Amino acid sequence: RGIWDVIDGIRIDKLGKAYLIDEKGRIIAHADKKLVLQNAVSTHPKIIQNILSGKTGNIEEVDQKGESWLTSYAPIEKLNWGLIITQPQKEVLVFSRQMNIHSIVLIILSILAALGISFIITRSMNRPIKDMIEGTKRMAKGDYSCSLQIRGRSEMDKLLFSFNKMSKKLKKAQ
Repeated sequence: RGIWDVIDGIRIDKLGKAYLIDEKGRIIAHADKKLVLQNAVSTHPKIIQNILSGKTGNIEEVDQKGESWLTSYAPIEKLNWGLIITQPQKEVLVFSRQMNIHSIVLIILSILAALGISFIITRSMNRPIKDMIEGTKRMAKGDYSCSLQIRGRSEMDKLLFSFNKMSKKLKKAQ
Protein backbone atom coordinates (compact mmCIF):
# COMPACT_ATOMS: atom_id res chain seq x y z
CA ARG A 1 0.00 0.00 0.00
CA GLY A 2 2.88 2.35 0.83
CA ILE A 3 4.46 1.71 -2.55
CA TRP A 4 1.14 2.41 -4.27
CA ASP A 5 1.01 5.79 -2.51
CA VAL A 6 4.54 6.62 -3.67
CA ILE A 7 3.74 5.68 -7.28
CA ASP A 8 0.43 7.57 -7.14
CA GLY A 9 2.37 10.59 -5.86
CA ILE A 10 4.52 10.71 -8.98
CA ARG A 11 2.93 13.30 -11.26
CA ILE A 12 4.26 13.82 -14.75
CA ASP A 13 2.30 16.63 -16.40
CA LYS A 14 -1.22 15.68 -17.49
CA LEU A 15 -0.93 12.31 -19.20
CA GLY A 16 2.35 10.91 -17.88
CA LYS A 17 2.20 7.74 -15.77
CA ALA A 18 4.59 5.88 -13.52
CA TYR A 19 4.24 2.27 -12.53
CA LEU A 20 6.18 -0.60 -11.00
CA ILE A 21 6.62 -4.08 -12.43
CA ASP A 22 7.87 -7.23 -10.75
CA GLU A 23 10.41 -9.74 -12.11
CA LYS A 24 7.74 -11.32 -14.37
CA GLY A 25 6.63 -8.02 -15.87
CA ARG A 26 3.38 -7.87 -13.87
CA ILE A 27 2.21 -4.42 -12.87
CA ILE A 28 2.38 -4.21 -9.07
CA ALA A 29 1.80 -0.47 -8.56
CA HIS A 30 -0.10 1.80 -10.92
CA ALA A 31 -2.49 4.76 -10.72
CA ASP A 32 -5.12 2.47 -12.29
CA LYS A 33 -5.62 -0.09 -9.51
CA LYS A 34 -7.60 -2.39 -11.83
CA LEU A 35 -4.37 -3.21 -13.69
CA VAL A 36 -2.75 -4.22 -10.40
CA LEU A 37 -5.70 -6.32 -9.24
CA GLN A 38 -5.96 -8.08 -12.63
CA ASN A 39 -2.23 -8.99 -12.52
CA ALA A 40 -1.84 -7.19 -15.84
CA VAL A 41 1.51 -7.56 -17.58
CA SER A 42 3.40 -4.58 -18.97
CA THR A 43 3.11 -4.24 -22.73
CA HIS A 44 6.84 -3.55 -23.06
CA PRO A 45 8.67 -6.90 -23.27
CA LYS A 46 11.94 -5.27 -24.33
CA ILE A 47 11.81 -2.93 -21.32
CA ILE A 48 11.11 -5.85 -18.98
CA GLN A 49 14.12 -7.69 -20.41
CA ASN A 50 16.34 -4.62 -19.98
CA ILE A 51 15.14 -4.02 -16.42
CA LEU A 52 15.80 -7.62 -15.44
CA SER A 53 19.31 -7.37 -16.86
CA GLY A 54 19.89 -4.23 -14.75
CA LYS A 55 19.79 -1.68 -17.57
CA THR A 56 18.25 1.77 -17.48
CA GLY A 57 17.16 3.62 -20.57
CA ASN A 58 14.38 5.13 -22.58
CA ILE A 59 12.55 4.45 -25.81
CA GLU A 60 10.16 6.25 -28.09
CA GLU A 61 7.00 4.50 -29.22
CA VAL A 62 3.96 5.36 -31.31
CA ASP A 63 0.55 4.24 -30.01
CA GLN A 64 -2.50 3.12 -32.00
CA LYS A 65 -3.61 6.75 -32.41
CA GLY A 66 -0.27 7.71 -33.95
CA GLU A 67 0.86 9.66 -30.91
CA SER A 68 4.53 9.45 -29.87
CA TRP A 69 5.26 8.42 -26.29
CA LEU A 70 8.54 8.51 -24.43
CA THR A 71 9.12 5.73 -21.94
CA SER A 72 11.94 5.71 -19.40
CA TYR A 73 12.76 2.79 -17.16
CA ALA A 74 15.12 1.82 -14.37
CA PRO A 75 15.60 -1.34 -12.32
CA ILE A 76 15.11 -1.50 -8.58
CA GLU A 77 17.89 -4.01 -8.10
CA LYS A 78 17.40 -5.26 -4.53
CA LEU A 79 13.77 -6.09 -5.20
CA ASN A 80 14.23 -7.23 -8.81
CA TRP A 81 11.50 -4.79 -9.81
CA GLY A 82 11.45 -1.97 -12.30
CA LEU A 83 10.07 1.54 -12.48
CA ILE A 84 8.57 2.61 -15.80
CA ILE A 85 7.51 6.15 -16.63
CA THR A 86 5.61 6.98 -19.82
CA GLN A 87 4.67 10.40 -21.14
CA PRO A 88 3.46 11.80 -24.46
CA GLN A 89 6.33 13.34 -26.41
CA LYS A 90 4.38 16.56 -26.92
CA GLU A 91 4.24 17.03 -23.13
CA VAL A 92 7.93 16.30 -22.75
CA LEU A 93 8.92 18.84 -25.38
CA VAL A 94 6.68 21.67 -24.13
CA PHE A 95 9.37 22.97 -21.77
CA SER A 96 12.02 22.74 -24.48
CA ARG A 97 9.84 24.68 -26.92
CA GLN A 98 9.15 27.34 -24.29
CA MET A 99 12.87 27.66 -23.62
CA ASN A 100 13.52 28.07 -27.36
CA ILE A 101 10.89 30.80 -27.60
CA HIS A 102 12.27 32.56 -24.51
CA SER A 103 15.79 32.34 -25.95
CA ILE A 104 14.70 33.83 -29.26
CA VAL A 105 12.83 36.66 -27.51
CA LEU A 106 15.86 37.32 -25.28
CA ILE A 107 18.18 37.41 -28.30
CA ILE A 108 15.87 39.81 -30.15
CA LEU A 109 15.58 42.07 -27.10
CA SER A 110 19.37 42.02 -26.68
CA ILE A 111 19.87 42.99 -30.31
CA LEU A 112 17.33 45.81 -29.98
CA ALA A 113 18.99 47.04 -26.79
CA ALA A 114 22.42 46.95 -28.49
CA LEU A 115 21.03 48.88 -31.46
CA GLY A 116 19.42 51.44 -29.15
CA ILE A 117 22.60 51.93 -27.14
CA SER A 118 24.71 52.22 -30.28
CA PHE A 119 22.24 54.77 -31.68
CA ILE A 120 22.50 56.86 -28.49
CA ILE A 121 26.30 56.67 -28.47
CA THR A 122 26.50 57.52 -32.17
CA ARG A 123 24.19 60.46 -31.71
CA SER A 124 26.15 61.77 -28.74
CA MET A 125 29.38 61.53 -30.77
CA ASN A 126 27.84 62.86 -33.96
CA ARG A 127 26.42 66.11 -32.56
CA PRO A 128 29.79 67.59 -31.44
CA ILE A 129 31.37 66.59 -34.76
CA LYS A 130 28.59 68.36 -36.68
CA ASP A 131 29.00 71.42 -34.45
CA MET A 132 32.74 71.42 -35.15
CA ILE A 133 32.14 71.12 -38.91
CA GLU A 134 29.77 74.11 -38.75
CA GLY A 135 32.29 76.09 -36.68
CA THR A 136 35.06 75.26 -39.15
CA LYS A 137 32.91 76.47 -42.06
CA ARG A 138 32.17 79.72 -40.22
CA MET A 139 35.87 80.20 -39.49
CA ALA A 140 36.68 79.55 -43.15
CA LYS A 141 34.32 82.42 -44.02
CA GLY A 142 36.13 84.69 -41.58
CA ASP A 143 33.82 84.43 -38.54
CA TYR A 144 36.18 83.75 -35.63
CA SER A 145 33.62 84.51 -32.93
CA CYS A 146 32.07 81.03 -32.88
CA SER A 147 32.36 79.08 -29.67
CA LEU A 148 31.31 75.46 -29.36
CA GLN A 149 29.45 74.14 -26.30
CA ILE A 150 31.46 71.75 -24.13
CA ARG A 151 29.26 69.22 -22.33
CA GLY A 152 31.69 67.03 -20.39
CA ARG A 153 35.26 65.79 -20.09
CA SER A 154 35.48 63.28 -22.93
CA GLU A 155 38.10 63.28 -25.68
CA MET A 156 35.58 64.96 -27.96
CA ASP A 157 35.03 67.72 -25.38
CA LYS A 158 38.82 68.24 -25.18
CA LEU A 159 38.84 68.65 -28.95
CA LEU A 160 35.99 71.19 -28.72
CA PHE A 161 37.91 73.05 -26.02
CA SER A 162 40.97 73.19 -28.29
CA PHE A 163 38.78 74.39 -31.16
CA ASN A 164 37.37 77.19 -28.99
CA LYS A 165 40.88 78.13 -27.86
CA MET A 166 42.05 78.22 -31.48
CA SER A 167 39.04 80.30 -32.46
CA LYS A 168 39.85 82.88 -29.74
CA LYS A 169 43.50 83.07 -30.79
CA LEU A 170 42.54 83.52 -34.44
CA LYS A 171 40.08 86.27 -33.51
CA LYS A 172 42.78 87.97 -31.45
CA ALA A 173 45.28 87.62 -34.29
CA GLN A 174 42.80 89.11 -36.78
